[in-house]
Amino acid sequence: MSIAEGVTGAVVRIATSTASAPGFGIRGLGTFRRNNIVRVGNGSAAKGAGQASVFADNWVHSILSRGTPHYDCVQIDGGKADILISHNNMVNEHNQTSAVMIDKLLWKRIGCSSRQ
Repeated sequence: MSIAEGVTGAVVRIATSTASAPGFGIRGLGTFRRNNIVRVGNGSAAKGAGQASVFADNWVHSILSRGTPHYDCVQIDGGKADILISHNNMVNEHNQTSAVMIDKLLWKRIGCSSRQ
């Protein structure tokens, strides 16, 4: 699933997302809750700017791709703000990668909380 840059108010809830490797389960900004994200190269990528984003109560698992990619359950690159990652179940079976990757120095107000 891809949310186009500039789109505001997008909500993806209670969906199953699979992609042809090396795709993203959900790419863009918005509110993403209670989704099953499976068999993708990266679970979610914050793409775009200008709005708050929530990634909560999702199940990200069985990440896969062709070649030797860098797998992430959630990927956030620089220039982002106001992102909340909360109460997700993220399983990354690959040992050279991350559950949550926050890259570059130009980000602020990004919060993460664990699943209890």
